[in-house]
Amino acid sequence: MYRNIIPHHRLHKQQIAQQQFQKPNELLNWMGAMQAQDYEMSKWAVALRLPNANENKIETALNNGELIRTHILRPTWHIVSAENLRWMMDLSAPQLTKTLNSYCKQVGLGAKTLVKAEKIILKVLAKNNHCTRDEIMSVLQKEKINTTDLRSAHIMFHAELNGVVCNGIRKGKDITYALLDERIPQTKKINREEALAKLATIYFQSHSPATLKDFSWWSGLNQTDAKKAIDFISKNLEQIEVGEQTYFVLQSNEKIKPNSEIHLLPAFDEYIISYNHRLDVVDKNNAPKVFTNNGIFKPMIVQDGKIIGTWKRTITGKKLKTEVFPFEKISKQTETEIERKMEEFRKYLA
Repeated sequence: MYRNIIPHHRLHKQQIAQQQFQKPNELLNWMGAMQAQDYEMSKWAVALRLPNANENKIETALNNGELIRTHILRPTWHIVSAENLRWMMDLSAPQLTKTLNSYCKQVGLGAKTLVKAEKIILKVLAKNNHCTRDEIMSVLQKEKINTTDLRSAHIMFHAELNGVVCNGIRKGKDITYALLDERIPQTKKINREEALAKLATIYFQSHSPATLKDFSWWSGLNQTDAKKAIDFISKNLEQIEVGEQTYFVLQSNEKIKPNSEIHLLPAFDEYIISYNHRLDVVDKNNAPKVFTNNGIFKPMIVQDGKIIGTWKRTITGKKLKTEVFPFEKISKQTETEIERKMEEFRKYLA
């Protein structure tokens, strides 16, 4: 029986079925981090979890440094709040650095070159200068640093992990980088045990019910450290056995009600990507239509907590075209509700 409640519990905890926060940074303090390699879709992921938020509101929060888009937790882009960035980076950087070193080895990018590049980047971005990756790479190439064959991405990844750069102000359609110390004030450091406990609390408050493997996957921690983090907050966790799975739920007095509403979720949304086991919210036969073996996650249509189809948006100039791809034939009522949600998405973009 509890398995049927899992999707509704997550809809509630992830602020999809209800929104208890007004500001983007409040939401990200609750969620911890939201995967964001698809920049446009990641803004929708934040906005749909806030009341009456539009694209401009989220873009403004990213431009003014209230939200930061960087590589953290796992080796991909995430959005985090400025308040959480430094301690989360301190916690996740050692593991991410191992991954980066492997990437660099593949393209022959050595430590001396990375250090040299970092010094140049510091000069390029000094005095609140915001530059695109291409602009930065142009300077590095003049200094005889090879930036081809993914080296540019690895150089910037290295600078992010060392706390040198983060996202800057958008220039038209281009993402920029800026110096982290100029964007975000220094915050009080916490020790590793405190950071592990804090990360576990954030994850289970916003993503439960979830398993140890789910938390390990989302956090980028190995299972030993993930288990240690869970043990630190065990007195606040309830364990639920469903089949062979053990789920953890952060205890609260909230009553979770089933939510049968339609929700249009973006590509790479936390509702599915933040779990190692994803069949609680999508049928096994339909799972390959939602996410692929090479890590592509499509925009989703959710009804009654289950993914019932995918959708697509195409923007040509100022024209927006949306398409829906339900897994099975849907009722007229469901069609009408999907169209109503599409209209909400259009208003978000306006």
